[in-house]
Amino acid sequence: MKFPGCYNNNNNKQRVLGLALVLTTCTQAIDLDVNDAASIKATTRTIAQTLTSYYTSPDNENRDIPGLLPDKYYWYEAGALFNSLITYWHYTSDTQYNTLTRLALRHQSGDKENFMPLNQTNTIANDDQAYWAHAAMTAAETRFPTHDDDNNNDDDSDPSWLDLARAAFDTQTARWDNTTCDGGLRWQIYTFGAGYNYKNSASNGAFFALAARLARYAGANDETYARWADAAWEWSTRVGLVVEEDEEGDGNGNGNGTYVYDGASAVEDCGSVNRLQWTAYAGWYVLGAAYMYNRTNHPTWRTRLQSLTTGLSIFYPDNDTNPNEPNEPTNQILTEPACEPQNTCTTDQKSYKASLAHTLGTTLQLAPFLESALLPRMRASAVAAARTCVRGEEEEEEEEARECGFVWTASSGNETYGVGEQMGALNAVQSLLALGSAGPGVGGEGDGEGDGEGGDNNNDNNNDGGDNNNDAPSCIHPIISAMGI
Repeated sequence: MKFPGCYNNNNNKQRVLGLALVLTTCTQAIDLDVNDAASIKATTRTIAQTLTSYYTSPDNENRDIPGLLPDKYYWYEAGALFNSLITYWHYTSDTQYNTLTRLALRHQSGDKENFMPLNQTNTIANDDQAYWAHAAMTAAETRFPTHDDDNNNDDDSDPSWLDLARAAFDTQTARWDNTTCDGGLRWQIYTFGAGYNYKNSASNGAFFALAARLARYAGANDETYARWADAAWEWSTRVGLVVEEDEEGDGNGNGNGTYVYDGASAVEDCGSVNRLQWTAYAGWYVLGAAYMYNRTNHPTWRTRLQSLTTGLSIFYPDNDTNPNEPNEPTNQILTEPACEPQNTCTTDQKSYKASLAHTLGTTLQLAPFLESALLPRMRASAVAAARTCVRGEEEEEEEEARECGFVWTASSGNETYGVGEQMGALNAVQSLLALGSAGPGVGGEGDGEGDGEGGDNNNDNNNDGGDNNNDAPSCIHPIISAMGI
């Protein structure tokens, strides 16, 4: 890992001595070598250190409650954080955050062990719950340790990671709402939640992806999850949350890419779709399609996945040149175009790139044919993200805490830092380790009980799987999965 001289940062602190003398604190940024695994791992370790400090800091007013970030962050973002830390362990074999991650997932699974804790009743939405369920699913697939070998107080009766993910999924199938829009999940779970009358791609995309992951994990012995994945995809395309656009963008499906839109009003029977596009929402559908392709090896899912990744071009806009690499175009660097250019992104929206960056690593493992399309962008984004991670020049140790910025296409102007920004940089960098790591595991002996050995890249569909009696909507007749292809 190399460090250049000074990083031009608008957030440099100026100290005025007397009336005239102004000294600017110089900061140094990380110069990531994407061709050097040691550089990638060292950078990842540095970024993870600062990310976890937001959770463990005395400034976190919720630090005594396992799994909660400071109040400014919604609950789902903590789920995304721990999902990222499980992947960090899997890619790097660094176990230092495993205990706090394990305690967080156990505690926030709640009394019913389905990620419906009572302390989140006022704000919990379907996508919030899904973020935590996906973290549990990552733990199952990577064989994340279920117990701390050094802690004799662990309860052997704790459910497996797979059990937690399946329990959360079962609660969501019960919420599938055919009374409006002919199906789909509402955004919010409870009627008093703002957004209850909205059906969005955040909740339905996360549900689709979770169904797809469970389907691949279960294998051919249980088609229930696959039927739900098919149903969620079919519904999303039918109401217009997922649309294949032609070059003119008129929705005639001529193959210029598949785009994921924000959501639609249940009150209006999803008659009009909000066409905002967000990285995280698109990421859910990419993730689900990647799992379904890997599970079925069917050309239909390959085409869907390829079209979705083509549609990701919206998040890599051409902004003339890259200030970090003047000879390189910026259409290789991940952005959040719905709010980033206007500098209007909320705390939530600053975490969205982290979700897509995380997804892209897993997608490469499941669908290696996409390497030439995805990896150049992943590398450019990782380099750009790492260069926003700065420390004061007075810090002599390379692994001193570094705060990473949100805007990766700029050499300056990152005025805010936080969990979302830090997690985005972490996932952008650590996803480069995906192709050198074992892919998501599937069901078998132990069925989600972590042994600390990491997931195996096993694509065999004939593995023992879960047990789910919640049938997909009878009005949907999925062809691909029902044939067992």
